Amino acid sequence: MSPLRVLITAGRGEGKTTFIKEISRHLETRLVPHTGFYAEGAWEDGSRKSFCLTLLPGKDIVPLCDRTTEEWLKFGRFRYNPAALARGNETIAGARPGEIIIMDEIGRQELEGRVWADALGVALSKGNPLILSVQLRYLEDIISRLKLREYTVYNVGIDPWHALFKEVTSLPFTG
Repeated sequence: MSPLRVLITAGRGEGKTTFIKEISRHLETRLVPHTGFYAEGAWEDGSRKSFCLTLLPGKDIVPLCDRTTEEWLKFGRFRYNPAALARGNETIAGARPGEIIIMDEIGRQELEGRVWADALGVALSKGNPLILSVQLRYLEDIISRLKLREYTVYNVGIDPWHALFKEVTSLPFTG
């Protein structure tokens, strides 16, 4: 049987990270082993100015990227904190067998081989259950790039949120 692959999608700012946070909270209260991260953005004048990375399950928070920190790595519009990237990669690499891996905000950078591209490869090679959040505009490209064959997509921007949450949290993550 193939490992469970769940893709949470929606447009920008439509609730993917909020949904991922709630899934993580649900898993935590039920003592279901999980690891990974989510990235919460700070808004300014209608656009994202920065993101902080929350590492799971401990919920350590590390600045992930912004538009101004010169010494960080520039990818697209943002500059990424190398320490946050290292912590995120270590978190995924350290996933134990069977532990659910959660990765938020997978998109253009990963399609271009940057940011979490290596961590995605590691996560897929482990064969663990995997929950990814992906912007709707990158969904088909991510599915193709990762060569996903068996997966379930949930659109939190369209589908009724509470019904969707109930369905996702009832999936057989732990066999």
